Amino acid sequence: MTLTRKILWIVLVFLVLAGLPASFAADWTVRDANQNWTLRVSGEWYGGSYDQIQDRLAVLEQQKGAPPESVRILRTLGNMAKDIDAILLHIETSADNAHGNASFLKVKTMPTAGGKFPPITGLDVATWNALGKLFASNAGAEGAELVRHQEDIVIEGNQVAAAGFKIKSANRGERYIGVIVVYRPGRATMFNLDTPWQVSSARLDETWSMVRSVRFTDGKK
Repeated sequence: MTLTRKILWIVLVFLVLAGLPASFAADWTVRDANQNWTLRVSGEWYGGSYDQIQDRLAVLEQQKGAPPESVRILRTLGNMAKDIDAILLHIETSADNAHGNASFLKVKTMPTAGGKFPPITGLDVATWNALGKLFASNAGAEGAELVRHQEDIVIEGNQVAAAGFKIKSANRGERYIGVIVVYRPGRATMFNLDTPWQVSSARLDETWSMVRSVRFTDGKK
């Protein structure tokens, strides 16, 4: 487990107990760090783009008696958000805390030209399985089982592909990693959901709601 991941898992539940709001009071808007899109998020999710996280951090740092662990975790999230569009997290709870205490959703846009990301026509079982192996390797897991995939979805005129994997890890238990990719000319925006298996259905439904709410603001379909 990397230091960043370890810090997140140790401190996330503490944030709620220590008084740092784990979410906004109501639905809110994530604004892409590169100002290429916006999407609507339910109040149970927390985070945003790098700038949004920094804004929350600035407010917390001005509060007297703010828990240093809360400041540290926001800084960590900010560092994680530097090279992507946005990062979101959802606090999870279980009776014995055996299934992890957070779901993560990372959003990143990448070019499809030059082999940076496979075109939707190149997505097949073999390609998805290769991606699953990469996810498993990054998570220190024994393997990844491809449980679903679809490449014929259209949302707001954009082609969309999706896949889901069951990841088994001795450290983190069974988790679900879902990938939803929105294709536009020359680029792909990937929504990468990492969530405990036991709550994967609800978190996946929420992720699809976010994806359907995306409004691209860079003037390109």
